[in-house]
Amino acid sequence: MPKRRRRSFKPQFKAHVVLGDLAGTKSQAGAARRHKPELVAYWKKVAIRSGETLFQGGEQRAQAQEPIAELERMVGRVIMD
Repeated sequence: MPKRRRRSFKPQFKAHVVLGDLAGTKSQAGAARRHKPELVAYWKKVAIRSGETLFQGGEQRAQAQEPIAELERMVGRVIMD
């Protein structure tokens, strides 16, 4: 039996689904019928959490990403040790 490929969605599609849910034009239940409910809920959570950085300038966005980059470097060091 051949392996099933994991589905992947483009960021534009994810944004479309989440914005439709947040704007009230489409329900989360309707989106969940076509996709996994936990997937739609995760996309929504990510969009809401990162919403504050959407309107920041490039320099501010880079500063917001710096703690994440530092944590990734620390994880890399731990893995290498």
